[in-house]
Amino acid sequence: MAHRFIWLAALAGITLGVFSLFLDLCNRTFGRYYPRKFAGTLLRVVLITLAPLPLTVPLFVLAAGVTPWIGWGLLLVAATAGYGIFIHFLFPFRAGVAQVPGYDAGDVVTTLDVGVILRETVVRTEALPAGKELSFLVLSDLHCNRSKRLELIRRSFEGVRKTGLVPDAVFVLGDLTERRRFIEPVVKELSGLPNRYGIYCVRGNHGFEDGRNDLMEAAFRANGMILLANDVRALPELGVTLVGSERPWNAAPFPPVPPGGGLVVGLAHTPDNISLFRALNVDLGLAGHTHGGGIHLPLIGPLLVPVSRGRFLRKGLFRHGKMLLYVTVGIGHYPGERGYRGEIVRLRVRPAHAAARAV
Repeated sequence: MAHRFIWLAALAGITLGVFSLFLDLCNRTFGRYYPRKFAGTLLRVVLITLAPLPLTVPLFVLAAGVTPWIGWGLLLVAATAGYGIFIHFLFPFRAGVAQVPGYDAGDVVTTLDVGVILRETVVRTEALPAGKELSFLVLSDLHCNRSKRLELIRRSFEGVRKTGLVPDAVFVLGDLTERRRFIEPVVKELSGLPNRYGIYCVRGNHGFEDGRNDLMEAAFRANGMILLANDVRALPELGVTLVGSERPWNAAPFPPVPPGGGLVVGLAHTPDNISLFRALNVDLGLAGHTHGGGIHLPLIGPLLVPVSRGRFLRKGLFRHGKMLLYVTVGIGHYPGERGYRGEIVRLRVRPAHAAARAV
């Protein structure tokens, strides 16, 4: 009876370990997502995941054969490793990145259309001087691939305009469409969003497929929007310096970030730029790409979050040293479907010490 229990516990540990390793490798690998290498990459992930399995077969044989104690001992070691991989998948090592608790306690949510909301949230940073407040509109992952989605985007943007909101700047974080014919229409809709000092964009992974990067750049330019392709741009009117990263898909080097440029805001598609932003002395980073995670299970949460840092970096506000990173779920693939709710974010940036004085 005891041996049967150990055998089942070992089998469960090895199974959980293999399954968790596969999901974790998929998340970390496909966070970069190179579609032309998809099949080869998936094959490598499968082979790496399954490689240890043949080694476990002799352990079961030993456990049932002439040297059972050696077999059981090695089997328990393999099972322990499996449980360890499973626990790491559930609670990945954060390497100094922590989620800011209670950041969304005062969020104001307004429905723009079926499945799309306007989320108003406040972020406080020590990099902003006392008495100053900035307002940004943040959009990501529009995935406008059909006429029905374009109409949804138009209605949602009209809803934003009806609120009377005029942000200091609009930040577009990539993955606008996977179809060439929708590049111009969706960029034109974006260009009509209200703002005081411009619309600034970075491209995401889908922006670099099938030569769409050049078409997108031309569309931005034609509609008066500014592409930050691993570039730095000062907004002296706001006391802000923008850093736009398109890594890992665009590996071009960055110009130096000039000191004394006020609040440094980083724009990126993927949250994996968090370490880069910290190295560039960014104060507040913005990212999308995760869609808030996929395949949510009770107690466990999402299984699929395409970032190399681990599945915890899926949405919300995070701190890495003194730097803050806000991850939006974006509009995503399924607004109004499958219980999914996409978002456009109005980000109000306030000085941190103002909150401290109010306590």
